[in-house]
Amino acid sequence: MAFRDIIPWSKRRSGAGTDPFELMRGAVEPMEHLFEKPWALAGKLGRMPEVEVEEKPAEITVSAKLPGMKREDIKVEVTENTLTIRAEQARSQEQRRHGMFQRRESSQSYVRRFSLPAPIRTAEVKAAFKGDVLEIHLPRVTQAQVRRIDIE
Repeated sequence: MAFRDIIPWSKRRSGAGTDPFELMRGAVEPMEHLFEKPWALAGKLGRMPEVEVEEKPAEITVSAKLPGMKREDIKVEVTENTLTIRAEQARSQEQRRHGMFQRRESSQSYVRRFSLPAPIRTAEVKAAFKGDVLEIHLPRVTQAQVRRIDIE
């Protein structure tokens, strides 16, 4: 067996390229398509919701845009120093056309966890969902005031 027999481009196959660069092009072209539109794949996988955090002296306000979600699909969990927002939605669409039955199913889910910059009063946290915006008000724990005591 000659060395030439084990080289892929030396074998003459019907319909197969004989040029080694043609073989490389066939491997590289699918990768080039990925880099032409780099965010196309990320858009198909889903996006994280836009979240804004505003700090005030008395409270922390968190606003999250959750398009297409309903109030029942959203769960908010809070501890003294963390906030977790979960949203999960499943859709199913059935259609009969031209004697065929078609079903489309899709689901979306988001989980965002935040470390809060200050301890909060968990019993007084309030959340409201209006339109596509979830707004959470997290009242801060009032700092213990230092008071000087005179010794008698």
